[in-house]
Amino acid sequence: MWRAPQPRPRRLPRLPSGTIPERTMPLDAGFSPVFRTHLELWRENGGRIPWCGPAALALATGLSHAEACALLRQVSPAHYPAGTEIVTSWWRDLVEALHRTGTACEPLDIPADTAWGGTSLARLVRRGLEPGWYLLRVTDHFLLLHVRLGGLALVHDNRHTAVPVSPLAFGRRRVTHAVRLHGAPGLPGGPNVRPRTHGERASLRSSGVTEAM
Repeated sequence: MWRAPQPRPRRLPRLPSGTIPERTMPLDAGFSPVFRTHLELWRENGGRIPWCGPAALALATGLSHAEACALLRQVSPAHYPAGTEIVTSWWRDLVEALHRTGTACEPLDIPADTAWGGTSLARLVRRGLEPGWYLLRVTDHFLLLHVRLGGLALVHDNRHTAVPVSPLAFGRRRVTHAVRLHGAPGLPGGPNVRPRTHGERASLRSSGVTEAM
């Protein structure tokens, strides 16, 4: 009995030894990409994954991981003793650290539609958020949320770069605190983000990406 030939399985390209695959999304039209990823934070932390609080602060402010930790210690020496790794961060300390870098934090009203208060991240996104950057505290975690013009919401944290919100990417976690960030030094549009070179702009245009003015 004749059988149609089966397609051969496609082999994925091998990564060079020691390379860590980045969880990122392709650039899309209308928004500037971030210039730092979670992998840069890993390198700054000696190859180890940093904790979520200092990582979110470093990404938002443009500070190195060590500088973000030092800023938290200035904000609250009692919470973050010198010579110890910062594992647990306090929400109010992160907000105060952002204020000290010139970032305005606009509090968000979080609907309480769960028995424990707050709402899930997926529901918050579905309700509609203004395009921009947000610092969120979800269950046991801090993250940056980038909402784009079409409503696409992307997670940036100590393990992800521009990963869409989904059940596997914090979508089911409860949001307890949230602020919208204005003028964050380390995010696109902030004062510490370097302008793109002519070559970078040409490369983006050739790939079909249109930069927002």
